[in-house]
Amino acid sequence: MISDPYIRRLAGLLIKKHGDTVPAIYAAMRAARAFAEDDLEAAEVWLQIGRAVNELVGKDPSGHMILH
Repeated sequence: MISDPYIRRLAGLLIKKHGDTVPAIYAAMRAARAFAEDDLEAAEVWLQIGRAVNELVGKDPSGHMILH
């Protein structure tokens, strides 16, 4: 579980703006771009945001809905 409130807030804002599917894809693309540019710190932040998005919308990392 992502505990950093800043990361969770960013994830929440992305979900509010784009719905529950686009933000995870966007975060993954931003992480990939950061890795390609050798910006490992930014890549880690975007990976955390992607995980937080998945947690907030109730999906596991593979993109499948989590049934509670």
